[in-house]
Amino acid sequence: MISFASCKDDGGNGQNSCDASLRPIIMVHGLFGSGDTYELQFQRFESNSYCPNHLYVLNWNSLNFLGDATGELDDLVDRVIRETGFSQVDLVGHSAGSSTAYSYLNNAERAAKIAHYVHIGGSPEAGPAGPEGEVPTLNIWSTEDYVVEGGDIPNAMNYMVTDLDHYEVATSLASFEQMFSFFNEGKTPAVLGITKEENVQVSGTVLTFGENTSIPDATVNVYQVDSNTGMRINNSADFSVTSRTDGNYGPIELKSEAHYEFEVKPNNGSRTVHYFREPFERSHQLVLLRTMPSGGLGGLLLGSLPEDDGQTVLAFYSGSRAVINGRDTLE
Repeated sequence: MISFASCKDDGGNGQNSCDASLRPIIMVHGLFGSGDTYELQFQRFESNSYCPNHLYVLNWNSLNFLGDATGELDDLVDRVIRETGFSQVDLVGHSAGSSTAYSYLNNAERAAKIAHYVHIGGSPEAGPAGPEGEVPTLNIWSTEDYVVEGGDIPNAMNYMVTDLDHYEVATSLASFEQMFSFFNEGKTPAVLGITKEENVQVSGTVLTFGENTSIPDATVNVYQVDSNTGMRINNSADFSVTSRTDGNYGPIELKSEAHYEFEVKPNNGSRTVHYFREPFERSHQLVLLRTMPSGGLGGLLLGSLPEDDGQTVLAFYSGSRAVINGRDTLE
């Protein structure tokens, strides 16, 4: 199943006014991924005047190897054009998402809807995107990518880096700078960091790991926790919300620089999952909460995890880079 998540406007809170003339962007994640691959990139674009409701992701089932997500991507492109009033959007694909996006652009009618295409951590193609190579294409790849062997694309704009892993090439500041310049006629971003906000509003989607199937009617309890111990400050949840029919929840207004626990209770009998988040520097709507799938490849991979109240299974998730043996440590 394909589920969509999009960033909406700031709800009138007046934080960091945006430039509505900047073209919308759609980003497509890779294998095993979800739209929050682009969490940092969204915040960087928003810090440089992009409107939150002009930034979209496609949450697609990358584990369905026999499926084809190009039709769902076309539906999302049409929806964004309809909702924003633009005649074209900019498109980004990472890894398997780049294969999906490049295949989508092989159709002339679809290619006409895309102003620029960014191919990140994907296999080298024969030429720029589009049946006649007519879509301006930026190809970003790294020599330290040991998942996909990248390389230059003839007649495309190529940007090679030498120190980014396969996931990091999609999330890095260097890639953001290249994308921003490519989308904006060579201009450089005014802000390289992430502009902090005092009033932080977060929202997102409850969905299954890997398959990205939206989970409606899930209970999301949010607790502020002690930053030193991780223990809940209050016994009762600071916020308790239910995911809507599309799996989306929120927005919830949280304290900036505070640590929070998100407790996710699906209503379908699958296991409760707890997320302990780093503090939020600014508002965003890509706080995706993955639940345990009951079937498919995702269920097969996670089905062996023990389910016992007497023990805890702890998984560490890095939203910006891979965790590589011999390079990285966790304390």
